[in-house]
Amino acid sequence: MVNAIVDTNLERAAQIKGHFLPSRNVKITDDYQQVLEDSQIQAVIIGTPPNLHEKMTLDALKAGKHVFCEKPFVLTLEQANAILDALKGTNLKFMLGFNYRFIPHFVKMANLLKKGAIGKPVIAKSVLFSRTSPSSTFTGFHLNSALGGGALFEMGCHHIDLLMWFFRKNTRGLRQHLEH
Repeated sequence: MVNAIVDTNLERAAQIKGHFLPSRNVKITDDYQQVLEDSQIQAVIIGTPPNLHEKMTLDALKAGKHVFCEKPFVLTLEQANAILDALKGTNLKFMLGFNYRFIPHFVKMANLLKKGAIGKPVIAKSVLFSRTSPSSTFTGFHLNSALGGGALFEMGCHHIDLLMWFFRKNTRGLRQHLEH
């Protein structure tokens, strides 16, 4: 259930509500802190540019909210560690928006690799191809590396995540995987 839409562009937020949730009573605001203070809201989706993910995620966790954070995650390993540290000792759920893990042919490949059905791969290649066109929601942050943009960060992270997921060896957590 969607209870609120937060956007710095209130007109865009109203259009989203009108298009997807026309008959629902959904709060529209440009202040995400209002959502974090609402005890009726249990979870938030953070779909901002990556340079805002750390602060917004930490604020949401501090407010006791579960978090779905769009990829790319954050800009530095220190920011990722700060979020992982904030999750320790809580029962809060955190998920990154790596939706490629739910695409049926990628799920099948992961299962085949996990079962050893195709032997033991020693090398992998991933090709990035995407059709893009300007849209009314395009804000340009994708083109600014200071905000977390750029092709590798924006789309390449899907391929890096898939390769890490395909070839995982019972690792748990981003920190453990990066330390090995």
